Amino acid sequence: MITDTTTNAVLDPSDGIETHDDPVFGPLTYFPAKPVLRRGDDAIYLRQDYKLPDYPTSVIDYLYAAASAHPDRLSLAERGPQGWDGPTFRQLKANCEAIAQALLNRGLKQGDCIAVLSRNSIIHAQILFGAMMAGITAASISPSYAKFSEAFPRLQSTFAQSKAKLFFVDDAQTLSDALDKLDLSGCELVSEHPRPGDTDVAELLGTKVTEAVAAAHAAVTEETVGKILFTSGSTGNPKGVINTQRMMCANIAMSQRIGIRIPHAQRRRLCWLPWHHTFGGNHILHEMLFHASALYIDSGRPVSGPDFERSLTAIREVKPTNFSNVPLAYGMLLDAMEQDTELAEAFFSNLTFVHYGGAGFPGETYERLQKLAMTYRGCRIPLSGGFAMTEAAPSVTTVHWPYDGVGRIGMPVPEVEIKLIPLSDDRYELRIKGPNVFPGYVDQPELNKRLFDDEGFFITGDAIRFENIDNIANDLRYAGRVSEDFKLDSGTFVQVGAIRTGLNLECGGLVRDTVVVGEGRAHIVAMVWLNDAARARATRVDGALIEPAPEDLAQVQQALDRWNQNNGGSSRQVRAIGILAEPPSLSENEINDKGYVNQRQVLKRRAEIVDALYNGTRNDWLVVAQQ
Repeated sequence: MITDTTTNAVLDPSDGIETHDDPVFGPLTYFPAKPVLRRGDDAIYLRQDYKLPDYPTSVIDYLYAAASAHPDRLSLAERGPQGWDGPTFRQLKANCEAIAQALLNRGLKQGDCIAVLSRNSIIHAQILFGAMMAGITAASISPSYAKFSEAFPRLQSTFAQSKAKLFFVDDAQTLSDALDKLDLSGCELVSEHPRPGDTDVAELLGTKVTEAVAAAHAAVTEETVGKILFTSGSTGNPKGVINTQRMMCANIAMSQRIGIRIPHAQRRRLCWLPWHHTFGGNHILHEMLFHASALYIDSGRPVSGPDFERSLTAIREVKPTNFSNVPLAYGMLLDAMEQDTELAEAFFSNLTFVHYGGAGFPGETYERLQKLAMTYRGCRIPLSGGFAMTEAAPSVTTVHWPYDGVGRIGMPVPEVEIKLIPLSDDRYELRIKGPNVFPGYVDQPELNKRLFDDEGFFITGDAIRFENIDNIANDLRYAGRVSEDFKLDSGTFVQVGAIRTGLNLECGGLVRDTVVVGEGRAHIVAMVWLNDAARARATRVDGALIEPAPEDLAQVQQALDRWNQNNGGSSRQVRAIGILAEPPSLSENEINDKGYVNQRQVLKRRAEIVDALYNGTRNDWLVVAQQ
């Protein structure tokens, strides 16, 4: 038998777990891939031969269990003037019960909703858990919608969808202009920094708890709506995704059933990923409850300057056991660690594995990461990725076994089945079914009728590909959004996701992201943003355009030439690349706060640059393909 030191559970090898000294990654305990594949008349169906254990009715059951088993363990931690501090699980439970009681005292009940507009913080988590403890839904809204006047319509739309009876805003004083744009009639506004007439959140925390909280929690069922999380709104206003307790609890059970085991008595995760998005808010935050482990809240983010310096300071101090981030942040972190031995030693000192999501992970960045891992831990570090979406709370597939490489999305998590429908090219449309899949969007009755096919699979709108069905576990790859693809004027179909990912990888981390252009045109061109270091080296900035340093220009040229040498035909060849000076705009909906670039919005907003690419009026800044 094997003991999981994280949960003290006894793991039976007959259940599929393996533990051995991996020749590449060192000692690991993990579950291997166990694909089960069947063919239908017009689709391929894929799942794994793993069953889920029984899981609780509510996410809050994990909080009660953690507070009972490990009452004095640190739960959440923030860095203040005196260092890192936060509540134990006993204190976290008590604070959440006080908030639940305060909501009940105000007449809120199951079926009602509160809204949250806040950075990640201890009080933010307590508001979420307190609401769910009382059976009340919490709608998490992106703080970015309140920071730019151009985004105020999105704030108004998401708040209106919530129908909130109480609105928690971390800093109502700073965000007062945005709040004035909302109809707050019948809604109590609560804040850490209240304006006159608002309620101080301390009032909620001071509420005396009665038996009403336990009664409200006991009334929660699997179908109780725990959260509303919003999509990025790439094709309009963000849609509210209903997250039931069943969805969120199943997701925790799925991830933990096959996750790589960490050989530390107590985990320490450091993370900045926002809780109004599904991976940060469901996976990261709820995993803290499942493991009764510490989650250190990184107040930084991957933006050059003070924000990222805060993240580097946090790494030095926390020395995490596992780490999750977006690929862009790993590139920035590697730049720092390659110049700072102390930082690299701190990062790798306790690290067991790392995770990424939100975009493709460049191969050059992966090899840089592994080179440092060999130096500071003596073996390579497992890098886990997968496919996730808000509508699945979030896990659909994951790589949960040692795999030395990037670009694969792994296998379906336990009890999720994926349906692959062949498209007209080498890709497959992805559809999913499982206990973690959502029932529908808020206030979208007509759209909800079209979400599922006649077998009950959710139609994701995403595509995947593979080359070798006999090795499908190591071969599934994400192939982009079907809706982003377009046709040239010849009628030739262009796969945007494949070109975007391919050019990003060819540029080896030099390029932050790529926009593919060519709908209704004779050929394909592209626009790219350089990473922060390359932008700082640029020799000339001319309005919306930039001329890189000679060495960077040469690297982009070589990447373009390699891509075209390996990709023939008008559907793949890229004639030219324009290098953009202005970063993608959050306020103009060119990018969301997860880093996902809205291709169509970029093209709409930068139409003049697109015309210049095709008309040849700005050849001084073009990288032109060799013919």
